[in-house]
Amino acid sequence: MTLFVLQNNRMEHLVYPVLDFCKANGFQFLDRSMTDELDFDKLDYLEFGGTEQAMIVYGSVGWCIRASESEALGQYVWNHTEVFEADYWLKRLGENYLNHDGVLVRADLVAEAIDSIYHLSGKYHLRPNNEDKAFLGAVYDKESWLKHKEERNVKDWLKVMMSPVKKINAEYRSWVIDGRIVEISQYRLNDVHDRQHIVDPALFAVAQGLAEQMHTDHPYVLDFAATDDGYKLIETNPLHASGWYAADVANVLNEWIKYANKQR
Repeated sequence: MTLFVLQNNRMEHLVYPVLDFCKANGFQFLDRSMTDELDFDKLDYLEFGGTEQAMIVYGSVGWCIRASESEALGQYVWNHTEVFEADYWLKRLGENYLNHDGVLVRADLVAEAIDSIYHLSGKYHLRPNNEDKAFLGAVYDKESWLKHKEERNVKDWLKVMMSPVKKINAEYRSWVIDGRIVEISQYRLNDVHDRQHIVDPALFAVAQGLAEQMHTDHPYVLDFAATDDGYKLIETNPLHASGWYAADVANVLNEWIKYANKQR
């Protein structure tokens, strides 16, 4: 048996495909709204067969963080690990990490670094060292960074990966379960949103090679880029809160269910 624990507010574009899968295939799901009062340890899991069965948690980043901190669901959520940290990607992949020439800077020192570290353009790619959505990974100049930092209340001590802006020809998301690439979707082509389901064995081989450097069999997503210098890792993210693009959602969920039941 497998129980899906789903967020039912503000995440419709992500969760609806999972709901459709559950309804079409007879899987039970427990859905709740993400509120300040939500307590995962007080939900009535017995109504759905208890917490001894395989559990799949899916929703927003905040939803999954809260679930991971609960006694009931903590063991079923995999999102606090070095595999989602930029300095780990740099250590594991070297120049095969897109932002391998970046440096880690405290958030309160980024504006000063923009004035002094890199190029004359004054624009750099900034992202949290850990993929926890503390702020939006994007290209910033000094003014836009200071504005965003204030809007998101970014903590001064937060580690920020700061790197020169790269030219990217195409961007892809791959779904990795039990160490194996099970799906790939293109989501951007020449800086324009373009979602395409990918079946090219060559791209599966590229993604598999990058995934093998992560040294984990837990489920996650791995984004990679086609550049003039070859394919490079962009980032990894927890599968629990990642979007689907043009993936075959049923294929991903069936593989996730197999993995979750194997881990019981």
